[in-house]
Amino acid sequence: MTQTLELPHLKLTPLTEMESKETSGGLIWIPVTLGVALLMSAINNFGDIREGLVDGFNGTPRYPN
Repeated sequence: MTQTLELPHLKLTPLTEMESKETSGGLIWIPVTLGVALLMSAINNFGDIREGLVDGFNGTPRYPN
């Protein structure tokens, strides 16, 4: 005797749209984490970034040969 896998027989119900989004929505944290890491790096290196931008704007090399 074969037993079929039917949802009512197994007492399972299909996921709603909201439940589906909740289970597959974990990839949003990857870009958020990268963005926070880049922001923290920019804050920690603000002096070097500012000097590089000023040198680039003025057309002067930072490390002359």
